[in-house]
Formats: sequence, C-alpha cells, structure tokens
Amino acid sequence: MAGTEEGRRSVHPDCRNASNPYHECVDFCFRLIAEAKRRKEMEKI
Repeated sequence: MAGTEEGRRSVHPDCRNASNPYHECVDFCFRLIAEAKRRKEMEKI
C-alpha cells in the first residue's frame, strides 16, 4: 500500500469499514465513530 508501512494500515478498530483491506480511515470515519459513541452513551442514560 502506498504511504503506509508494510503490513500496517491507518484504520480505527471501530470503523465499519475496518475489514476492507484497501480502506484507510479519514476524517469522515472518525466523525461517524464519534457520533455512534455519543448515541451509545445517550442510550445508557
């Protein structure tokens, strides 16, 4: 993969696309993850 160390990807483990070997997380992914965590916290209340 271009731009990454051999065998390493820039993927957040909570990303819904983490299983895609060609995916690398960008700002959009991090926003979705943060929103999902906020929703999960609101359900606990």
